[in-house]
Amino acid sequence: GGASAATVAAAAAQFAAAAAFDTAFDAGSMSTASTTPAGGGGPAVYENRRVVDEYVQFHFGKPEDIMPYKDGPHSALRFTARCADLCAKHTKSVKLSSIGVGGGASKGSGGVGGGSPQGMALDIGCAVGGASFELARHFKEVVGIDFSRAFVQAAKLMKERGKLAYTAVREADITGRYEGVVPDRIDRSRVSFRQGDACKLPSSLLGGGGPGESVAEFGRYDAVLASNLLCRLPDPAEFLRACPRLVRPGGVLVLVSPYSWLEAWTPRDKWLGGYYRATATASSSKPSRASALMAMMRRGGGAA
Repeated sequence: GGASAATVAAAAAQFAAAAAFDTAFDAGSMSTASTTPAGGGGPAVYENRRVVDEYVQFHFGKPEDIMPYKDGPHSALRFTARCADLCAKHTKSVKLSSIGVGGGASKGSGGVGGGSPQGMALDIGCAVGGASFELARHFKEVVGIDFSRAFVQAAKLMKERGKLAYTAVREADITGRYEGVVPDRIDRSRVSFRQGDACKLPSSLLGGGGPGESVAEFGRYDAVLASNLLCRLPDPAEFLRACPRLVRPGGVLVLVSPYSWLEAWTPRDKWLGGYYRATATASSSKPSRASALMAMMRRGGGAA
């Protein structure tokens, strides 16, 4: 009896990967840097263990661990699942089974409502992968991409193990140990993760979805999600110009953003809103709103 050599090798590799992640950030790297607008920061803030733990809780934490108060804003939970549901609801390039908020397919049944999943989804700025896994409830294949090495490493481990332990602050210096879990109903094998730059997307992700001679003008993805991404890019307009070459005709691009522009991430002259636009007189200045995104997409050839 006993495990085969291949099984033992695979288990050893998985253990080594988990150990590498657990020891990648020692106690000295537990930065107090915040990822909130008040905290400033920059891309490097995402490369420490504390922030990875925060995102694991945000994406995979149990509702009772995230919001342990009876009268708390419980409607704000399940953010990643709601983003995935939004993508599926508006995708027209493939026929998806009907969905409801919180609905999901089991590993055996495939798509939502029992149908076989179809299509491809791309999660740009996937962080630790919560929305990527939720997209797998609706789509046959999902790719998650993020600039942060630590985030991608955590997402890959979550795919392998289905769970990750994390530390969360309870109050000031008091912390607790918890576990984030991918729901059993999600088939993790449908999801893959890679590191990449949203402002310089790999050519392998672009084009390939247009008919005939226009094959390079449209993408191959039925749904593209960019959640909490735009206002953390050095050049969000460059990313938006590439979006038409990501989405299939009839597909959908879902942009979810707090528009919390900060110069630590985005030079002020690259902001797509969040400032006053000068008019004829200073007293009649008006805020430049994020609705300018629609005009930019039209100019870039994207569908509004």
